[in-house]
Amino acid sequence: MKETLLVVFYSLLSYLSLGQDVKSRFINSSPIFTDSPSLTISIKALKIGDEVPNISLGEIIGAPYKRASISDFKNRLLILDFWSTFCKSCINQFPKMAALQEKFRDRITILPVGFNFTDSNGGDIRKYVHSVMGTKKELKLPTAIQRTTDSVLGSLFPSIGLPWEIWIKDGRVIGITDHLAVTESNIRNIIEERNTKLVDRSQLRSFDWSLPFIINSKINGNTNGAFGSAFSRFIENILPPNGTGFSPDTSQIRFVVVNRTFYYYYWLAYKDSIQGLSEGGKRVIIEPIGKAPYEDGLADPATMDAGEYEKYRNENLFSYEVILSSKYSKVEFKSILISDLDRFFKVKSCVENRSMKCFALIRNTKDDKLYSKYKYKPGYQFDISDDKSSMNISNLLVSDLVQRLNELVEPLIIDRTNYKKEIDINIKISKDINDIRNELNKYGLDLREEVINIPMLVLRLN
Repeated sequence: MKETLLVVFYSLLSYLSLGQDVKSRFINSSPIFTDSPSLTISIKALKIGDEVPNISLGEIIGAPYKRASISDFKNRLLILDFWSTFCKSCINQFPKMAALQEKFRDRITILPVGFNFTDSNGGDIRKYVHSVMGTKKELKLPTAIQRTTDSVLGSLFPSIGLPWEIWIKDGRVIGITDHLAVTESNIRNIIEERNTKLVDRSQLRSFDWSLPFIINSKINGNTNGAFGSAFSRFIENILPPNGTGFSPDTSQIRFVVVNRTFYYYYWLAYKDSIQGLSEGGKRVIIEPIGKAPYEDGLADPATMDAGEYEKYRNENLFSYEVILSSKYSKVEFKSILISDLDRFFKVKSCVENRSMKCFALIRNTKDDKLYSKYKYKPGYQFDISDDKSSMNISNLLVSDLVQRLNELVEPLIIDRTNYKKEIDINIKISKDINDIRNELNKYGLDLREEVINIPMLVLRLN
């Protein structure tokens, strides 16, 4: 979820015409609306259960009607999906939103709400919609634009991150959630009036390094404060810190991880020691053989309804904090992290060489088909399609390619190319390893099956 520290102005997307008479499918009354007032006074943010005022949602483009307001969706479930052009997670979920809209048709309206950062007349949103036409990121939806003078919506539903979802039914707020809550199961339960408790994200806050987290001690400038480490189960309504998790305060070592899985923690502890280790459990051996601890942590939360997600997070997500003297080295810190993980999860972890079947990524030609044409330009690009069927890498290393392949395909892949320069590569991803080989061949690469002794992370259950 992308963060922003400013409440900025919103524009709004209306919906794809999924059949004849778009107007009657998504709008229930005349397209004559009054504008919402300019934001000249303080407006109190709404909470779950509050009535939503009948404000204008702004100008709509790409549709036979020009305006819309909240009351025009009173006879259906309305989901406002806040997004912006810089938020990849927001854009990636548009196909899911369109599919849900088509599935439930006139029983719901899902309205993506686009943030305009640069142009008070909506030029940013207009430019984006035009630029993605005919591409895989095309917005196949009518788009409404809310000018900066119509920013009441942003004050009624302030957010510190994106995507951000506002659920409205019968004129009242029934949910303020992240995008993971927008599932077929949750929508069906609500429109069929089943007992569904959406996870409330309205109190979500940014991580504040100046405040205690799990360890209850003074933090800033206190060299005599408590040192130690602690684990916690899932902690409500807090975003993880930006960056690596290390405090910017150099007078001590303070490291924080917020709401991550068992497998993430061991990936974090050993990723520098084992090539190809992944958060998904690749390069991990659990002994004795059987059901792995916290195995449900590998599930995809995007497929869960509200009840399933609440159970998942309470049983599989953990937070961690360690505060040490600045005299400790990073190596010593890593040793403490591993010791804490083993003690908390009741595991004995180590790295051992094991004989494993894998595929070695090799070069099959002397012709250099990889070298990045963006080598001398700042920045890089990494993009995986919404359905994980394609991957595009620009100005990154072969090690980045191998890491992503290991996250997307089942066989273990190791790097044998010895290629050290930046690369550009755009390939289709398939479950069939031969299809992937054919894609890699276009760039002078291949996958060769090997059985070799390689380092594996071994987790022995106590």
